[in-house]
Amino acid sequence: MLEKEAKEIYNRALSHYGSSRQVDKTIEELGELTTALMKFKHGEATMEDVITELADVFIMTYQMSVAFGFDDVVGEIEYKTARLDEQIEQESDKEPKINYYYGD
Repeated sequence: MLEKEAKEIYNRALSHYGSSRQVDKTIEELGELTTALMKFKHGEATMEDVITELADVFIMTYQMSVAFGFDDVVGEIEYKTARLDEQIEQESDKEPKINYYYGD
């Protein structure tokens, strides 16, 4: 789906359901992702469970970015991604601190 189409759908959802309800839905989906990740970490959920919740969170956070100012959110993402890249570069001589659950 193209970004333009997604923005249109998310704008329609915000108009249809109202921004307050969509904020509540975002909070709900974030909680469900937290639960799925904790269960996955302890072997009580599948990768598919996590992927489903990640998709829900992505949809809702995308809606929130539309509601709060898409360009501002994208700018902050770019800034924080560059900052992360610099941090990784500075720490490149250290051993990784975590194990990945699955490959790239």
